[in-house]
Amino acid sequence: MIDGTIRVLFVDDSKDDFIITRSLLMKAEDVNFEVEWSATYEDAVEKMDRAMHNVCIVDYRLKGKSGLELLKTAAARNWNIPIIFLTAYEDRSIDIKAMQTGAVDYLIKGRIDTQLLERSIRYAIERKQNEEELKKYRNHLEELVKERTSRLEKVEERMKLLLESIEDIFIMQDLDGKYLYFSSSSCYGLTTEDMLDKKPFDFHKPEFAARMMKRIKKVARSGKSLTEEIEVPLKGKKLWFLEQSTPVKDEAGNVVAITTICRNITKLKKKEEQLQVSLREKEVLLREIHHRVKNNLQIISSLINMISMRTKNRGAIDLFWEARNKIQTMALIHAQLYEREQFDSINMVKYVDDLTNYLTKVYNTVERSITAVVKGTPVYLNVNQAVPCALALNELISNCFKHAFEGRDRGRIVISMGMLSGGMVKISVKDDGVGMPEGVDINETESLGLELVKILVLHQLQGKIQVGRVKGTRIIIAFRITK
Repeated sequence: MIDGTIRVLFVDDSKDDFIITRSLLMKAEDVNFEVEWSATYEDAVEKMDRAMHNVCIVDYRLKGKSGLELLKTAAARNWNIPIIFLTAYEDRSIDIKAMQTGAVDYLIKGRIDTQLLERSIRYAIERKQNEEELKKYRNHLEELVKERTSRLEKVEERMKLLLESIEDIFIMQDLDGKYLYFSSSSCYGLTTEDMLDKKPFDFHKPEFAARMMKRIKKVARSGKSLTEEIEVPLKGKKLWFLEQSTPVKDEAGNVVAITTICRNITKLKKKEEQLQVSLREKEVLLREIHHRVKNNLQIISSLINMISMRTKNRGAIDLFWEARNKIQTMALIHAQLYEREQFDSINMVKYVDDLTNYLTKVYNTVERSITAVVKGTPVYLNVNQAVPCALALNELISNCFKHAFEGRDRGRIVISMGMLSGGMVKISVKDDGVGMPEGVDINETESLGLELVKILVLHQLQGKIQVGRVKGTRIIIAFRITK
């Protein structure tokens, strides 16, 4: 892009040629030209040294010198000015010499008009500008290359120091198992020279070397990484390594080599073994604790039973039985924890099945037979939620046995449970008995059992209670599982 006035230095020993050329440039319409004349080589050199011109037009013939010599001087002094060569001779050899020496264009006197001269000057300036831009860009690229090369050399040196200092082993092998690269800490007694161009069978036992080759073939065949824990016999020791092997592919996607990173996990394996032993000991201890709690609760239950046998007061006997049922409810939880291998949760479907079996034996007689059925998908609760949930279900199921079938010796209780979206648990206790009277409001009831259910569900489980009275009574509790 050319903006403003273009300053032209015209170098020619003929003043007439200068006047003609200047008059041609003055006729240009789209750009202003300012033309200065130098009649001699020396004067031209002095003015070009000042670098005040945008372009220079040089005649082939100068007094005592030639335009070619000025071109050579410009190249030697690294003048940043485009030079157009001008001659009265139509000689192709002069044209070639001028262009080879540094001229950007070649014009013949007598064949020049304003349009041609203006176009030549524009071309010369723009070409020079482009050359300078390319030169700057090339220099910039060279600096970037030098900088990147220096960085890469530093990174390579650091990587080398890193690989030699850490305990991880880095390996590259071809598909025949030959080591192409090997980097290992000196703590393993192996060096790069020990391993290069060798194969696993050269220094490993046959069975271990065969395992290594099988691993290489597996990764090469699948084209995917493989991570394994392996025990490695090395320099008379047995060490555990976590090895990750990754395929190296060429441009066509063919696997050509395998890289493997080996991390020594011997200490971790020993700690893991110690933790396993400790965990087994704790599991035995927890199981023993749950067993003793269950037995102690059974003893308390038996004591309450013995005390209830010493009174004939029906109200007192009922209270003793209810207390014993609550104790048995908690004892069943500890019994299940004792039997399970994991102690963090309770299978509530299995628990409720055990609870209903117990309550059926307590409340049924030879003349009276109430059937209790448990349905649903597995629901697992932690102990903090399992205990209040179990106590609430004990109250609801016991109430069904005691009050739902007055005047009847047959009936059915269905307990259903399952998971809803959002981690919600839904449990339903339904009987086909006489139904809860319409005037009874569970939120206003004075019944100790229902009041206990409200406390357990609404406050401890942070749940909800819903009552239905169609063909019997149906009570639904719902709450969210906590971690």
